[in-house]
Amino acid sequence: MSSLYRSPMLWLASALLLGGLAPAPCLAHESQPGLLELHQLTSDQSQQTWEVVWWAPIYYGRPHPARLELPADWQAVGKLTVQRLASSGLHRQMVRLAPEAMVAVGL
Repeated sequence: MSSLYRSPMLWLASALLLGGLAPAPCLAHESQPGLLELHQLTSDQSQQTWEVVWWAPIYYGRPHPARLELPADWQAVGKLTVQRLASSGLHRQMVRLAPEAMVAVGL
């Protein structure tokens, strides 16, 4: 190859190498939805006890501003516990409710 062709190829190779090694900020849209689970702990028909588990995503090291708000007729049993995981905050709450308070529509 002549020196005319070698020079642009050298520049291109150098630019690619340096561009790949240089740290650059990257922005991306994340899709980490919260997740809600309800576990029935007792089958007593007069008062049912449920465990509410809520995974709240953590964005850029901070909890997502979304909050779980339980219905007013659900009675909390004990304290809410929060465990910080790598990608989410794990919230657990025991609740007691009357059978008519839990209605599933469209299932």
